[in-house]
Amino acid sequence: MCQSKANGGRRCNGSKSHPAPNDIRSWLTRDSDASARLLEAREKYGPIVTRIDIPIPERLAPLVETMGKCGVPLLVGGTVRDYMKGIEPKDYDFEVHGTSMDSLARVLRSDGFHVDEVGQAFGVLKVRVGDDDVDISIPRRDSLEGAGHRGISVETDQDMGVVEATSRRDYTFNSMMYDPQYGALIDPFHGKQALEQGVLSRVSEAFGEDPLRPLRGVQFAARYNMTFDAETAAVCRDLSARAGELPVERIRGEWGKFYEKGEYPSAGLKALKDSGWDSTIPAFEKINGTAMDLARQNGGRTVMMAAVAARDMDDRDAREFMRRTINGDDIARKAYLLSRTRAPESNDRVTIRRWARDLGRKNLTIEDWVTREKAFATTSPEVDTQVALFIGAAAAREGVYDERPMNLVSGDDILEVFADNTPGPWVGALLKKAEAAQDESEFLNREDALAWLNSQR
Repeated sequence: MCQSKANGGRRCNGSKSHPAPNDIRSWLTRDSDASARLLEAREKYGPIVTRIDIPIPERLAPLVETMGKCGVPLLVGGTVRDYMKGIEPKDYDFEVHGTSMDSLARVLRSDGFHVDEVGQAFGVLKVRVGDDDVDISIPRRDSLEGAGHRGISVETDQDMGVVEATSRRDYTFNSMMYDPQYGALIDPFHGKQALEQGVLSRVSEAFGEDPLRPLRGVQFAARYNMTFDAETAAVCRDLSARAGELPVERIRGEWGKFYEKGEYPSAGLKALKDSGWDSTIPAFEKINGTAMDLARQNGGRTVMMAAVAARDMDDRDAREFMRRTINGDDIARKAYLLSRTRAPESNDRVTIRRWARDLGRKNLTIEDWVTREKAFATTSPEVDTQVALFIGAAAAREGVYDERPMNLVSGDDILEVFADNTPGPWVGALLKKAEAAQDESEFLNREDALAWLNSQR
């Protein structure tokens, strides 16, 4: 049977036959006195709790009810953090106290949930609920046994209390938990205060075991406008010597969050420098943080942000920067090409149309270039944003601002008109000639284009 423990967990030796402590639907809807519930929570967890309501989607209520049959389900990690920042959580992660992995998996399956045990070695189950992939874990200890992020071993412990369970987290704002039964925020390391003050503060000495954690702090700084406290920054600087232990995929993963979720890129760059990890980025001193902030405000994501960052780097450093920070060769190549793009020597309409066509072959547009240049409007005197705006306006008049010119003559047209000829390189040469004629306004519509093509016979 399940037994309550002094540290707030529950010991569970069985599965389906054990009664749920409460129905989760009533937990989410009951109107019992909030003060009384807070007192109950403090009796269970101690003075580390405060009253708060984090709404759990109704679609997840059956899952939480099932987890409650053999343990105490708590919302953890980024779910709580995002809610505290006023961001609607996209993912709902739970940690179930007082049960084993086998018992938890058995109970979930007995209630009809599909359980993926791919992460069981790390104390994590993945459960599919509608369109949601929910991570469900049990308390665990992490121990450093080898080099790198992968050198950390995991030991689960169903009897672990909430304080020890949260002590393995990296930053204090990630150590918060939420108990939906009591509407209680469990915050043993003052994560709420750190989040409100914008401080990246480590939870424990265990922080120094994982060299990925400084980069996690950098992307958090970019997302929430945060800075390292002095002690945590010092540990991060020590960890920079171990940067080479990290797989490049993990490094790119954190940079991906920097690019895609970072609302304050300059804060992330400051954190990178304060942590000593700026040494891992080629030509870091040439990255303009203010320009990245402005690019982000214009809707920039990975390609735009990386292109702005690398604009003033030389070719070799720009290539290496893309390689280290971007997942996906096509995305990295596009960002690199945008970072290298310079204005055409002439601003006449033919040149602009040709330039738009050339950019289109690289999957870029004149709008991309203008957006990149505008990011430097107030920060880089050598960037003439008036030229960028002029070219942008001219491109808009030609209808090639946000797309390449649409060819009025196609390869199929050429083969049809020259049906007696054997296909060969001449087709591509004639297609380029047609593009040039179109750009020089020798024809402006489909009918005139076909007439021009017939004149080439």
